[in-house]
Amino acid sequence: MFKKLGKIITILNVIGFVLVMLVGGTSIFFAKQILDNGYKIEHIGLEINEVDNVRTDALRLIHHIHTFFITQDPAHSTHANKTVASIRKQVRDYWRHNHDNHRIKSQKESRLFGTISENVEGLVLVNNIIEEFTMAGILDRDKLRQLEGLIYEIEDTAITINKMHLNQIAEWEKDSMVTMWKILILYVVFVIGGGVSVLVGHRLLTGKVAKPIMEVATATLEFAEGRYSKRVHTDSKTEIGKLYESFNEMADKLQERDELLRTFNEKLENKVRARTIELEKAHEKLRRTEKIAAVGQIAAGVTHEVRHPLNSLSLSAHELSKEISGKLGEDSPAYKSARLFNFEINRINNILEEFINFAKFPEPRFFNNDINTVIREVVESMFGSLKEKGVKIELLLGEHIPSFKFDARQFKEIFINLSENACKATENGGTVEISTSISGNNVIIKVMDTGKGISDNVLGKIFSPFFSTDDTGLGLGLPIVQKIVESHGGVINCTSKVGYGTKFEITIPTELGAGALV
Repeated sequence: MFKKLGKIITILNVIGFVLVMLVGGTSIFFAKQILDNGYKIEHIGLEINEVDNVRTDALRLIHHIHTFFITQDPAHSTHANKTVASIRKQVRDYWRHNHDNHRIKSQKESRLFGTISENVEGLVLVNNIIEEFTMAGILDRDKLRQLEGLIYEIEDTAITINKMHLNQIAEWEKDSMVTMWKILILYVVFVIGGGVSVLVGHRLLTGKVAKPIMEVATATLEFAEGRYSKRVHTDSKTEIGKLYESFNEMADKLQERDELLRTFNEKLENKVRARTIELEKAHEKLRRTEKIAAVGQIAAGVTHEVRHPLNSLSLSAHELSKEISGKLGEDSPAYKSARLFNFEINRINNILEEFINFAKFPEPRFFNNDINTVIREVVESMFGSLKEKGVKIELLLGEHIPSFKFDARQFKEIFINLSENACKATENGGTVEISTSISGNNVIIKVMDTGKGISDNVLGKIFSPFFSTDDTGLGLGLPIVQKIVESHGGVINCTSKVGYGTKFEITIPTELGAGALV
């Protein structure tokens, strides 16, 4: 089951966006707390200032009262009454603004302001003391001490309230510092986490996306160069894995098609090669046919022009030999010359017969025959000459060779020709081996000797008419053998190694008509 890489990236982006929003929102929340604390400190600073003004006015009131009793200056009495009025107004305004707006948080602070308010109400003694002193010249020291106690109590209470305010400011400052540290820690964690995320993302992107794509690109280049065995592998379950799988499927199909194309080309080349060989063989047969036609024309002319005079010479030579033998005897030089003359005439006549037989080769006559029997008959007929030459002949004839249709007379000519050539090539004490075997619907006949062998430059010419390495031969024996084999639909091949011997191998189909010239 493949996962979608785009979906994964989108999810990661959403997670990153949510984290950024959370960090940003948290930072804004913390900043708001700090800002709120700032506003609180600002307001409480104003309260400190207001309370401090009450304390200052209280001290100023004592100053004006003492100065009035010392100097008896009415201005100081006026300032004292104004100061009392100012203190009352400030305390009343402070209480109204802070108590009504719920800025006074603690019961202690409320109680302390209640004390100040009561003490302020007791400042009516100022006016009484001043009027008594002005009108009667009497200074009531108890009232004065009571007034001073009220004023000093107002001062002490104001100091206590401001200390409470300063403690509150210190708490808010501490809370703001803690919040600042939270923001700093959050920022550091976010920076470190972001850096790690970027590093991990880079490694994942490189390892899971960039590197696999580069590997596929490299494999594609190898494919472009004709190397179709390249495959790519990955354990990714994303689109990259799907890409790898698709690439490998494409590679398999391309390789399969390439192999099919190669196989087709090889088959085509084999067919072309086989056809070329067939054409070469056909061309060679055509050349042999042309030569045979030429030989036929020559044979016709020789038969007409040479045969009859040659017969007359042969009869005359025979009569001459008889006459010389009767008059001079068979030991006379004249008789020997006459015999030699007669021998050469017969040799010319034999060459002419071979010439005519090759030119006018008869069509084979097909009858059921046993190939092993034909071979034994030929060997028996040649036994005397083989023994005289000191050549040993071995027969390795297959036991299950079926009878099939072939021309026994022509096959005897094949075996006689090959056996005589083997005997000529084999030195005294050598061996000629004839074997038969069956392979499918073909009979395999091998004639091997341990003679001097045939060199490579001669081996390709042995089936050519009129080519012979023997000065006494006309060069038509092996061409006749080849013609007989081919007329039976067979093939003859020759292999040889100089100094080791020669092997002729004949393949003949057992079914009549399988290439045979009927």
